Amino acid sequence: MNQPPTIPPSRSQWFKIVAIALPFLFLLLLEGMLRWVGYGQDYPLFITSTTQADHWVMNPQISEKYFSENADATIGYQEAFPMEKKANTFRVFVLGASTAVGYPYLHNGSFHRWLQYRLNRTFPDKDIEVINLALTAVNSYTVLDFAKQLSDYQPNAVLIYAGHNEYYGALGIGSTTAIGSNPTLVHLMLKLREYRIVQLLTNALTLFKPSASETDLLENLMKRMTAEQAIAYDSDLYHKGIRQYEVNMTETLSFLNEQGIPTFISTLISNEKDLPPFISDSTEEESADYYYQLGETTYNEEEFTTAKQYFLQAKELDLLRFRAPQTINDIIRQLTDRFPQVHLVDTQVHLEAFVPNGIIGEEILLEHVHPNLLGYSLIADAFYQKLREEDMISRDWEQASDWEQAHQEMPITEVDSLKGVYEIMMLKEGWPFYEPITKLDATNRSLPEAIAGALAVQQISWEEAMERLYQYYYQDQDYEEALKVAEAVTLAHPNEPQFFTKAAGLALQIDDMPKANYLFQQALSLNESVSLARQIAINFIKADALKEAVPYLQYITEREPTDALSFQLIGAIKSILTFSEKESSSENDPKVMTQLAENYLLLGKENTAEMYLKTILAQEPNNERALSLMNKIQN
Repeated sequence: MNQPPTIPPSRSQWFKIVAIALPFLFLLLLEGMLRWVGYGQDYPLFITSTTQADHWVMNPQISEKYFSENADATIGYQEAFPMEKKANTFRVFVLGASTAVGYPYLHNGSFHRWLQYRLNRTFPDKDIEVINLALTAVNSYTVLDFAKQLSDYQPNAVLIYAGHNEYYGALGIGSTTAIGSNPTLVHLMLKLREYRIVQLLTNALTLFKPSASETDLLENLMKRMTAEQAIAYDSDLYHKGIRQYEVNMTETLSFLNEQGIPTFISTLISNEKDLPPFISDSTEEESADYYYQLGETTYNEEEFTTAKQYFLQAKELDLLRFRAPQTINDIIRQLTDRFPQVHLVDTQVHLEAFVPNGIIGEEILLEHVHPNLLGYSLIADAFYQKLREEDMISRDWEQASDWEQAHQEMPITEVDSLKGVYEIMMLKEGWPFYEPITKLDATNRSLPEAIAGALAVQQISWEEAMERLYQYYYQDQDYEEALKVAEAVTLAHPNEPQFFTKAAGLALQIDDMPKANYLFQQALSLNESVSLARQIAINFIKADALKEAVPYLQYITEREPTDALSFQLIGAIKSILTFSEKESSSENDPKVMTQLAENYLLLGKENTAEMYLKTILAQEPNNERALSLMNKIQN
């Protein structure tokens, strides 16, 4: 018999290599084809702004990387910042979840906007950028992923407030999006989600899932994200959530430290006194409810130290873990000791010193973890004081404000405040609160209440709400409230000079010259033009704020040395200011008054010039120069 031909060992080896390589080659070709046809997307943290081509904004689709259902994916702020960083810019990025976002206020109620406003006024000559990258319902996986992309964007500091969502946030241990308890495996899966093949498979699997449009989406995001509603204290899942946070935040802070980026991480606050446990273990005698009742009893007996211990124990035993365990704060404090570039912002201690008896409750919180406006301003104060302590931005904090002043000056509008109230009412109507919404009298609502209601249910945008509110106040000649609205808009649009000039004009109307000058300066720094400087100078002259007009006239002469009129105006103003600062015996001298009249006439202040001329002519009816100037005014 003929023996079958034998395959040489070398050729057999090649067959095996080709057989192994073919699937990978197919996947590579499929990935390339999907990218070529434009299927799927990349997940960069920043993309080019659609309104300002030389600015970055956070990618509005970035959160889809972390959520298994796009319907659950959240969108944060779209705060544009220049691709080319100026020399006098201090750039801050904020990382975290819904508290860092500022829920339920989202705009100027958030702690980063309180901080932005205060830093702007502490350092008016610097360009302060506080860019919020926080997203609702995310946790330390997202914080780490974002942190690793920040070094290319030249941050001067990173602020972190995160830790409540380790169980139920995206990819959390007890969430509907959990894909494992091993952080290394989860990070691998996140990397794979950037490939088009994985996106194709994910979308294909979604087709076989029950539709969420009519069921799940009727529930709030809290419920949709929660898979394990009962996670017992000291259980395996309990410790996995803590371990997840520790591993991810250690890597986050280690990376930022290695990059030389000063990082400020805050301890967390949650409602201890005014929130009964969501779910208590009825099989345990010493349950969450048991300790909460002890806390209430001892609090009413004014045994506050003991009451606080009971309230904290009740929170720790609450099976529904929307409030971070105290161990998370312990980890934060320990991690800040390990890295020289990482600084502790002990918000928990800072706010305990403010609330009655050191027990955090409804005085500063709206429900379980989200602060009210007072709470957010205090969190901002904690970060502000730590930045100052570390000599960030500058060693000169001469213009630093205290918290009371900052809290009073912050432009929080009535609509912003009411919108937060309405949104919390809607949240608490559902799981796990189930509190009926208070019926409101729709017939007697004020316009701000109506605007806030429309904003809360997303019938109008925040910008439209602010425009309606502004028109309401302006037409009612309530210029102080109109100015508050205009300033609020400048915080939301810090790169658009027209909003600053609008606010400055209102400040002029109420004779707030320091604020008008600051706002005009910001407008001119954004739009460096002679025409704008000239308009600002004219506005100040019309408002009799002559001293404030001089720097803008000098700005013009530096850029247009042939502008004789600006030189003349500077001379006229300086002459007037010199005269007004002196207690001169020559104040009734016709020659002095004639010169003043000429200067005021040059400034377009005809009424003031006429007043001096009448005084001169009362003394010297035939004064030719005075008569000539008076004739000029009358004609």
